[in-house]
Amino acid sequence: MAMHVGTVTITLFLHGARSLKEKRHVLKSLIDTTRRKFNVSVAEIGDLDLWSRATVGVACVSNSG
Repeated sequence: MAMHVGTVTITLFLHGARSLKEKRHVLKSLIDTTRRKFNVSVAEIGDLDLWSRATVGVACVSNSG
């Protein structure tokens, strides 16, 4: 029996964000939609204090490739 683990780190540039509140609003929507649509784990993992950039990590574990 094999277990497959997939991970990816994505850096997003948010040109329209003028505050951390706007950034969090956009990211929350993106993260919730990604979790629901693809059944993966998603979290903001970097650039937490920057308005215009976010680093997001995505992980998935499966028994089939």
